[in-house]
Amino acid sequence: MSLSEKELCKSFKVSRTPLREAIRRLEEMNLVTVIPRYGMYVSQVEINEIRCAFEVKIRLEALAGEVAAKRITADKLEELHTLIQGAEGF
Repeated sequence: MSLSEKELCKSFKVSRTPLREAIRRLEEMNLVTVIPRYGMYVSQVEINEIRCAFEVKIRLEALAGEVAAKRITADKLEELHTLIQGAEGF
């Protein structure tokens, strides 16, 4: 699938500089292929790559929660309880 820089800028309501930075990052992640003077294309991604990435993400999030729970202070725990109670009204 070919990507148009002009159309992307219009869709996301951003200028070319931040769009190009985002595209550069996507290219580093092998999610976009940029061919100079020809255009940008969405890269093909293997389902196994996606599955592996989600497995890593799930494990990292669990570890982050575990570490945060072990390190939380009484003040921060009380603040968290207050935030949760405030969110229950939504």
